[in-house]
Amino acid sequence: MLSDLNRLFDRPDLKPRAMAAVIDISIAVLIIFGFVLIGLFAGGSFAFTGIMFLGSIVAFLFILLKDGLYYSASPGKKIMGLRVVSSSGNFINISQSAARNFLPSLPFLALAMFLLCNLAAPYVGSVILFPAYAGFFVAIGLFCYDLFCMLNDREQGLRWGERTSNTLVTESVD
Repeated sequence: MLSDLNRLFDRPDLKPRAMAAVIDISIAVLIIFGFVLIGLFAGGSFAFTGIMFLGSIVAFLFILLKDGLYYSASPGKKIMGLRVVSSSGNFINISQSAARNFLPSLPFLALAMFLLCNLAAPYVGSVILFPAYAGFFVAIGLFCYDLFCMLNDREQGLRWGERTSNTLVTESVD
């Protein structure tokens, strides 16, 4: 039993974690692409932008909640043999998933806000697009900060989101 517990908290290297992130972000991009294909048949740029907005919201929610929906393993983590546990060793819940994935999900929220501003621009003026551009660059900066925290933490390799949610990525026991 103790060996199972020790194996539960075996910390994976950076490579499988990075591959899991690439898989998850690819899924989010495919979600947006699926909505783009639907938008192509909707007719009109307003409808197309609106459908892309919905797609970016769905992608944002996927990235935000991905670790709390599938027994503490996003699709990428499941493929790479990883899972997320709380500091007590239990599966994480949706609120912990949202806390740990808040910064990585921000670029998708920024895309949604940019598309929303594009929808509003004909009615309120194009000046509304400046905050949307600024928000996107801030979101990318915060995402990079989250990665910097992980790479700079030589002992545990924890991201900012993992620290705030008291969760960590481990190798799966399945």
